[in-house]
Amino acid sequence: MSIDLAVKIAEQELFSQNDYEYVKFQFFGGEPFIEFETIRALVEHIKKHEYPKLYSFEITTNGTLLTNEIKKWLIENKDLVYCFLSLDGTREMHNINRSNSFDAIDLSFFSKNYPNCQVKMTVSEKTLPNLFDGVKFCYDNGFQVFWNLGYGINWSNQENAEILSRELKKLIDFHLKTPNITPSAMLSDPISKIVYQKEGGFTQSWCATGLQMVAYSIDGKKYPCQFFSPVTSGEKAIELGNIEIKLDIPDDKLDEKCRSCVIRAVCPTCYGANYYSTGNLYKKDDNLCALMKIILKARSFFLAEKWKQGNFGLGLDDEKLMLKAIVMIQNEL
Repeated sequence: MSIDLAVKIAEQELFSQNDYEYVKFQFFGGEPFIEFETIRALVEHIKKHEYPKLYSFEITTNGTLLTNEIKKWLIENKDLVYCFLSLDGTREMHNINRSNSFDAIDLSFFSKNYPNCQVKMTVSEKTLPNLFDGVKFCYDNGFQVFWNLGYGINWSNQENAEILSRELKKLIDFHLKTPNITPSAMLSDPISKIVYQKEGGFTQSWCATGLQMVAYSIDGKKYPCQFFSPVTSGEKAIELGNIEIKLDIPDDKLDEKCRSCVIRAVCPTCYGANYYSTGNLYKKDDNLCALMKIILKARSFFLAEKWKQGNFGLGLDDEKLMLKAIVMIQNEL
C-alpha cells in the first residue's frame, strides 16, 4: 500500500462521524514488517497532527524481521505502538507451522519490552499432540497465551478428539496447581450466558466484523475483516456493503446443528472463519465444531475445580449462574 493511501484511510477513520471515540489500527499480513517503512511513515505522520479521536497502533508479527533499527523504533513508540508475537509453541512446534523460523525470533525482546505480552499460538493438526508443552513453553518465557485451533485445517481425523482431551487435561492439572498463572481464554472465558439462551431468540456473535471492525486491502477497498478480503478468500472475497452482517444472529439463521446446542451462546461465532471455511456466515465447520464442544466441556470442568478450590471470587448470584451453566454443559455435551 502506498503511504498516501495509508494516510488517506487512517485520516478517514479518525475524522469519521460515528459514535466511536477511539480507533485502533492493526497492521496485518502476511508479515507486516516487510513494509516497515510504510508503517513508520504512517505512524509518524499521524503523530504530527491533531484528530478528534484517540488512537493506537497494533502490529502482529512473526518476529523474524526485527532489525536493530526496527527494535529501536518500537521501543521509542511503546506508548503508541504495541507489538504482538505469533509464536506457535516450542521450537519444534513453531518450526512445523512456520517454516523453521523459530531461531530468527528474539524472544527476549518481546518479553522485556512487552511484559506479559499475549502471544498468538495457532495449533495445527501436527502440533496438537504437543499443545500442553507449547503453552507451558510460552509461560516459561514470560508470555501470556492466546491459543486456538487453526481455521482452514482438516480436523476430521477422529484421533484429534482424543489428543485434544488428553492435552486439555494436562493444561487443567497445570493451572489448578499454579493459580498465579492466568489461563488462556479457552479455559477461563465465562460460560454463564448459556443459562439465559432460548431457542427462537438471538445468539450474539463473538466478533464485530463489518460493524466495529473493517479491513482495507492494499488497493484501498474495504472488507468486513481480513477473512473476507482477497488475501484470505481469493475469488470469494466480498467487499463491505455487499453482504449483510448482524451483531445478533437470529436463531433461524444459524446452522441447524447450532440452534439447540447448549453452548451456542459461548461458542465463538466468527463470521469470517465460517465464510472462509463453508461459504456461509452462519455455518460452522462440522469437525471444528466437534472439537469446540470438547474444549467447552473441559472449560466447565476446570471452572468447577477452581470453584472447589475457592479460587473464584464471584458474588453469590454470579456463582449460582456459573454452577448452573457447568451442570448444563456436563449433562448435555
